[in-house]
Amino acid sequence: MNLNNVLATVGKMFPSANLNEAVQKAEEALSGTANSLDSVSATARRLGLNRQSIEDIYSRFGSTMQGRAVCGLLGTTPEALKADAEKILGGGAMPPAAAHVPQAGTTRFPRLK
Repeated sequence: MNLNNVLATVGKMFPSANLNEAVQKAEEALSGTANSLDSVSATARRLGLNRQSIEDIYSRFGSTMQGRAVCGLLGTTPEALKADAEKILGGGAMPPAAAHVPQAGTTRFPRLK
């Protein structure tokens, strides 16, 4: 599925969102970002993203039907996106192993490729 198909589908889910403008702003913000973890981390920090903002976004949208549907369109899960975002914001450093141990009653979902 290409980006235009994803945008059309997400646009139906969130009719009040101006996705074309959001995509244009995202392209401008990401312009000049090299394809490396360090460059992406620097861009994320420049945009004001931090671990708390990722946690807030995940807490608000990670378990919603719309959030899961958008992730499904992208071939991933909210949990995988959150883990990737945390890795990017951490500059590649992984948090302590204890932070990755699932607590009783939680399910970890594999990444979808």
